[in-house]
Amino acid sequence: MTAKTIDSTSEGNQQNSTGPKNNRLFVKVSVVVALLSIIAVIALQYIGYYTRKESFGDEQKLVLSPNEMTPEPMSKEGFIPVHVDFTNKHEEDMDLYWANGNGTEVKMDTIAPNNSKQFNSYVGHVWVWRVSSTQEYVRSSIIDSTQATNSYSRYESDFHETYAKEHGFDWINVYPRGPVNKWIPDPVNIGYETKRLVSPAKYTKEGGLPDQSSTTVLNMKTMSTSPKIFLIEEFLSEDECDHIIQEAIDLGDMKRSGVKTTGEHIPSRTSTNTWIAADKSEIVENVFKRGFSVMKLPFNKDSWKNHSESLQVLLYDVSQEYQPHDDFFKPSEYPTYRTVQQGNNRYATLFLYLSDVEGGGETVFPRFNGEYSEDACTDENGFRVKPKKGNAALFFSMLPDGNLDQNALHGGCPVITGKKWAANFWFWDESAAEI
Repeated sequence: MTAKTIDSTSEGNQQNSTGPKNNRLFVKVSVVVALLSIIAVIALQYIGYYTRKESFGDEQKLVLSPNEMTPEPMSKEGFIPVHVDFTNKHEEDMDLYWANGNGTEVKMDTIAPNNSKQFNSYVGHVWVWRVSSTQEYVRSSIIDSTQATNSYSRYESDFHETYAKEHGFDWINVYPRGPVNKWIPDPVNIGYETKRLVSPAKYTKEGGLPDQSSTTVLNMKTMSTSPKIFLIEEFLSEDECDHIIQEAIDLGDMKRSGVKTTGEHIPSRTSTNTWIAADKSEIVENVFKRGFSVMKLPFNKDSWKNHSESLQVLLYDVSQEYQPHDDFFKPSEYPTYRTVQQGNNRYATLFLYLSDVEGGGETVFPRFNGEYSEDACTDENGFRVKPKKGNAALFFSMLPDGNLDQNALHGGCPVITGKKWAANFWFWDESAAEI
């Protein structure tokens, strides 16, 4: 902790030049300030830092730790210092890393089995454990003085083993993590259809922008039960599709698509994209409101980012594709992303088809019904959604219990003829604001 010292010498000289009365006032103020400073120093000596213990396989308890190596304060919460005692309860050496502000892991020490190391940290810091011999990721820890740390423990190992036995697949989200608190519809069975009354109605050039209290009925059809995929017919009007495309063109910054928040360009993703926020135009905001209505979420101009990201508008030319990928952020692959490590993630994708495609360009799901298809774009039994202007495919990347759905793996098949315009409309449980 650092103490800020205020030098009042020059201010005192100014006060002295005004006369005896102001001089006496300055002396009184100086005495009060000095007394308050002494009291503050004494209080800090008695209060000390916030303390906590971070351990593997042991119950947590508060401990007072000596000062050692201190990473830079990267906390958004106001640089609250915390003493942390890291204990390795595994039977092999573990490397401990601190994640700096840009997500780079900085190695702090190697901790032998049943040994502890003590560090100064700050609320909001992310620490990463890796196996020393293999650098295999084990878990991340977020320093938060308001709640208990999610310590790796024997109980946690038992949970993963039991979950895998009961469900036939692994738990891959952070643990512990509660169920999704957003609407996830029951698919019932393939081919099941339901009508949804949503608001507002669609914009058309002829009818203009609809009243915000207007409604429209959408048909939602179950295409798959695992993963949960629904086709929403005519979610957008043709004029809304054209408007979004033109807004993307007018921005003039269509760039090679990257991968999630890393922005890395990879051969498996060859489209270009740009981002359009809800407040880009009244027509775009109308589309956002209807999307929120479909998801049974409240739309607010000031806080819509708590539930979704901006529209990611995509353009695929001939031969361009996006090979199978997940929309969620797998915690083991994003160990330094605080939002993800807190259990927040993308839980649903409303994929908007902004144009027809002459040939190819289908959205493909290689793990349809849990059976993997190596080349689902050409496999006769592969599951694909054909792009049709105005339609939307709604699918879920999280299961109701809070786990991430690996069967939601999907991709964009190569465009054979024509162009493909589309948009990702990603929804979050709980918040997308920090991503």
